[in-house]
Amino acid sequence: LSSLCSSTPSSSVLSCQTITSIAFQFAAHSALLMLVTETSLCFIDPYDPSMIPDAHFYPNVLNSTTFLFYVVATINSFVFNYPGKPFMEDLSSNKFLLRSIQLFYIMVFACALQAFSPLNSFFQLTQYPVDANDTIVSNGCKTSFGLRISLRLIEKVGFPIWLSSLLILDIIFTWIVELAVTHLFVKYKR
Repeated sequence: LSSLCSSTPSSSVLSCQTITSIAFQFAAHSALLMLVTETSLCFIDPYDPSMIPDAHFYPNVLNSTTFLFYVVATINSFVFNYPGKPFMEDLSSNKFLLRSIQLFYIMVFACALQAFSPLNSFFQLTQYPVDANDTIVSNGCKTSFGLRISLRLIEKVGFPIWLSSLLILDIIFTWIVELAVTHLFVKYKR
């Protein structure tokens, strides 16, 4: 080697930087997941057969939105925690991995926007509510500030756009958390 890299990898898997990053990413994912869950419950009848634990699987708004959110959260966790250069091959250099990640994002957003119904059928996702006022079941709906804002947004832009917006927010929050934690620890390492 002609020169060594000025940065070094973490000395431990359980380093302070890693634990801090994971904790804040978990908080961001959890907050948005609670909002998705709370809002989705407003569109489900509590006596719906799909809500019976350990019964035959029936798709509903709750399990469809939760599945899509978990897929995006998993992809985000991988992408934003991938170290890249100088410790591993850069993501842009690994074309197969990069194209796979792009394909996953495209598939998730196609499902969230219900752009390709055979894909939604393949993943056993339900149709999202068309009109928020007609399908809200008041029994499962709790009132909170976040829920009221979500329901207003669903009335204005529709459920698929609302869900896609939350998925994009998760991407942005995960990116900001990773940037902030990396910047904080690089600054204090010097």
